[in-house]
Amino acid sequence: MEEHRDYKRLFEYMKSFPGIGKRQAERFVYHILTKDSFWVEGYVDEIKKARMQVHECVDCFRIFKNIYGEKFDKCEICRSSLKDRSILAVVEKNIDAESFLQKTSWNGLVFILGGNIPVIEKKNRSRVRVEELLKFIKKLINEEKIIKEIVICNSLNPDGIFTAGVLHQKIRELCAEEKMQIKVTTFGRGFSTGTELEYADRDTLLSALNNRSENF
Repeated sequence: MEEHRDYKRLFEYMKSFPGIGKRQAERFVYHILTKDSFWVEGYVDEIKKARMQVHECVDCFRIFKNIYGEKFDKCEICRSSLKDRSILAVVEKNIDAESFLQKTSWNGLVFILGGNIPVIEKKNRSRVRVEELLKFIKKLINEEKIIKEIVICNSLNPDGIFTAGVLHQKIRELCAEEKMQIKVTTFGRGFSTGTELEYADRDTLLSALNNRSENF
């Protein structure tokens, strides 16, 4: 990075994007640097505008847009009286939530976990919203009185499988405390090992959802 020391911070910003390595970060930076000031100012303005309109739901942590002067602290799903509040899908990322909602007929609630619990990197486990999920479930139990099912929609990789097992255990412990039964399921047939929800096609996702299982 020595030859790029003047742009080091810009490179670091680009490398912080998911799936972006050093070479791609370099391409992005040089692309920006070759643009005229009008393009750069427009790009920065659009980011600022998006940041002003976008908020994080206080309940499910889903990113949503407030427009026309709205000042909601909950997303449209959590606010809706038409959603089935007895079923909850837990996904890793916001992009997973949008993909899941677009490709399925899911009419329940969603919760953004914020990632998976690393099997090895224990120091990074705090970034995953396990405790927040349990608080959300407890809130739903108190408000709705009945929760039928929680679907854990993790990627089928080692961290995702490990996370699903941890969540299953934590939810079972919460159910025991609350003296109630909640079905906890994961994706079934159709969702193959290594698959990430974000990239799954509609038919695969529907098959996995329709064949979800209680087996962990």
